[in-house]
Amino acid sequence: MIPPIPLAQIPPEVDRPAKAENPYRPPAQATTSDVNTVSSLATTRVRRPAWSLIVVGVLNMLYAVLNLFAHLVPAEGGPAPVPRELRDDVIMSEVWKEMQQPDPLGGSIASIVLFSVAGVISWGGISMLRLRNYGLSVTSSVLSMMPCLTILGCCGAGQVVGIWALTVLVNPNVRSEFP
Repeated sequence: MIPPIPLAQIPPEVDRPAKAENPYRPPAQATTSDVNTVSSLATTRVRRPAWSLIVVGVLNMLYAVLNLFAHLVPAEGGPAPVPRELRDDVIMSEVWKEMQQPDPLGGSIASIVLFSVAGVISWGGISMLRLRNYGLSVTSSVLSMMPCLTILGCCGAGQVVGIWALTVLVNPNVRSEFP
């Protein structure tokens, strides 16, 4: 076994371990570079939830367009026949027949509303990404969580993205970066 060499015998050209900094030292005064660091931290924090809001909005727009075409273009083959289980029940068989008839006007209006809400969600995500409009960013986060207004709100993806975006937006460091 090789005996350890005392530090005094190590030649000066050899790197010696640096002294540990005092963990109880008071923090340095904020400088301009620190302000830029806070700004870049806010930008980094909002990037992922903002892009997620944009994706939720675009997916909802695609669904709204498909829903519009589904209501305007009639299905081939006509309505589906009444199932055997419902043939004996007069009321349920009438409900089945009514459900098989599309309502082009109502479906079109619903698709336009869904498309508009999806546009607001995407626009709010872009505003959040650019740190421009705080109110619109919060509104789009809340809208993405509503199951009656977004298709992704029904399966839980809209709620996850909306809560994540709201959590980031209420952070004081992020809030201070919006005008």
